[in-house]
Amino acid sequence: MKHQRQVELLRQCLDYIDMKTTQHEEEEYLSPVYKYHDQEYFEQELEAVFKRMPNMVAHVSEIELGNGFITRDLHGISVIIARQNDGCDDSSFKAMLNVCKHRGARLEGAESGCKNRFVCPYHGWMFNNKGELKGVPHQEGFPKLIKSDSGLNELSLWVRNGFIFVLPNTDVEFDFDKFWAPIAEDLNDYNIEDMMVYRPVTKTWNSNWKIVSGGGLESYHFQVTHAKTIAPYFFSNTSYLEDFGPHFRLILPRQSINKLREQDQSEWQIRDHTHMVYQLFPNVALLVQEDHIAMFIMRPVSPSEVEITFQMLIPKDGFAQREQAHWDRNHQITEMTLEEDFEMGESIQSGILSGANQHLRFGLSEWGLARLEQFIDQAIAGQPPGQ
Repeated sequence: MKHQRQVELLRQCLDYIDMKTTQHEEEEYLSPVYKYHDQEYFEQELEAVFKRMPNMVAHVSEIELGNGFITRDLHGISVIIARQNDGCDDSSFKAMLNVCKHRGARLEGAESGCKNRFVCPYHGWMFNNKGELKGVPHQEGFPKLIKSDSGLNELSLWVRNGFIFVLPNTDVEFDFDKFWAPIAEDLNDYNIEDMMVYRPVTKTWNSNWKIVSGGGLESYHFQVTHAKTIAPYFFSNTSYLEDFGPHFRLILPRQSINKLREQDQSEWQIRDHTHMVYQLFPNVALLVQEDHIAMFIMRPVSPSEVEITFQMLIPKDGFAQREQAHWDRNHQITEMTLEEDFEMGESIQSGILSGANQHLRFGLSEWGLARLEQFIDQAIAGQPPGQ
């Protein structure tokens, strides 16, 4: 983020603090509760948003150099992502359906590893890590088989800012650069591709995925939900949210921002006195802090269940410069805070299923939640979200 923009955002936050207010839209928004429990609507979301748009599957550091691979389940579709070289661009990885071309068995069962060959556990058909069929036991039994035409199905893959995205549908074309461009300039400044994943934790929660996502789009809940953890370090209901196409950036000023009043603006750095939450459509959040980034990925399981992976991204060259206790302490604080959000999400889901309300009410400072719903509905209607 350019320094002048950092100054503008910090100045805006200071103005909100002085006026004891925050960013507001003009009208409240009523969200029908069926969007949070209805199976038919959930299936529309899965089809339009998750199966026809790119899914973030990993950070590049999660796939080892030298024939590393991972497998991911993308909403019922098993995928292999295999390294092709030691780079970090689109050509450095290949995504393929994890399905043998013989009888359709799952080819690779491990979640990660290093292999230059994948051998089917059913009949031993062998594919290299480019997806090419290289070996067929008793090949004389398949006189019409052309091995060069029987490779694994390849999926579209993109690598941006250290993140790997896969589109789990071979019949869809997608303009990823147009999708990513609005947020790219901000993320370019963080050198995320030079970071490493630290201590991933995965857990399933009894909550609709949008409830969890919505918690990262407003600060109205901070002083109550996080009273025992991070609330004392922030201001009550004070934040600044912008959308970038279908993506969001939320600025959360910390109490220390008041120190800027005594500094020359040339010295202002936004990471020193705020937390920034980037919501990458549809289901990834990055919490940018002073020396690391907390990241969580939401994978919808059902209308009332979501699997969440939380992990930290740490600069490779900075990991050894601090004691491990520093990183563990930050991990623990963030995990405790997120669990407060997720437990509240389960409470909300229970309330929705009770039938007590016909809609959820989003206030003037919660406009990001309404915008997220609008982006999803645009995708379901076959329109590019956020445009």
